[in-house]
Amino acid sequence: MTVLDAIHIDRLTEILRAHVARAGADSILLSGGLDTSVLAAFAAERSRPVAVTVCVRPDEAIDDTHRRVLAGKLGCSASVFPSPDAAYARQCADALGLTHEMVWVSLDELLASAPGTIKAIRSFDPMQVRNGLTIYCGLMRAKALGLTRVLTGDGADEMYAGYSHMWTMTPETLAAYLRHMATIMRFTTPDLAASVGIDTVSPFTDVELTDLALQLPHEAFIGTRDGRVMGKWIVREVVRNRLPAALVWRVKTPIEYGSGSTFTGPLLASRISDSEFAEAQAHYGASGLRLREKEQLHYYRIFETLFGPVSTIGAPPGGCPYCGSAIVPANRNYCGTCGAWGFQHPAQL
Repeated sequence: MTVLDAIHIDRLTEILRAHVARAGADSILLSGGLDTSVLAAFAAERSRPVAVTVCVRPDEAIDDTHRRVLAGKLGCSASVFPSPDAAYARQCADALGLTHEMVWVSLDELLASAPGTIKAIRSFDPMQVRNGLTIYCGLMRAKALGLTRVLTGDGADEMYAGYSHMWTMTPETLAAYLRHMATIMRFTTPDLAASVGIDTVSPFTDVELTDLALQLPHEAFIGTRDGRVMGKWIVREVVRNRLPAALVWRVKTPIEYGSGSTFTGPLLASRISDSEFAEAQAHYGASGLRLREKEQLHYYRIFETLFGPVSTIGAPPGGCPYCGSAIVPANRNYCGTCGAWGFQHPAQL
């Protein structure tokens, strides 16, 4: 480690500690992933926030093909699904001496929260809804426990190179990409929290931490351990001696994979026949709405009941070519309403 590296690690440690202390949170949505584990470690230095974890029940029947695909993506055993977050979150809470509220849910219980989730985030994007279901359930449990202020890990992946597509970028490209991310990143957590009546704090989205990320050298983001490339290297270094190694070096696991909410997709696909989906595509396609999958159809039907239909017909210029919704902010090539992306090359969607 160079002196420069140590200076940056110390600076990130100082800023994180100060922001977590100022947050005054009495709880944390704990996935056992790096980001929430880091925040839990700093929070535990001053208080003992209640850790809330939402996971699909281990005895829930899940799609085996999807289970094996996920195992291949994460490089782990298929046996950890439906909810690999559970073991990591428990390990983190135990290591830090936190009260751990483990919320076990069935897939149907998750789907019962879809109307509340969709109403809060105004989206029928399957990825956003799947992620939102877990967060919404966690916030609801925190609210029921009388907790008022919840820490979340939003922003660490976006600003500290947590996503694998960032790891092959040149230093110049990654620096430009992070500057772009600082202007466009948006999260649904505040909307979900507002709908529940609870406050959330996401330290990694604070300007002081995003500014620091824009000043860091390339080696602060990407590293290799045991032959595996990993992002958020400096974040891992900050807690190297504060958390068990399994948490420090955990592979990036999206919330839908870790909690098990990803298995709502195959479940809904099994409940909607091919003919029903084809008829729905034709029906909604008459107004220009393009539906990509059965799960999205299920969420769109809820969305339409809440907010009315969407259409590309008569939509203002610059809107999403798949549903007509406004793109916010305008420089994104991703639609937060339907989840379409890559507008320059629609054939890639």
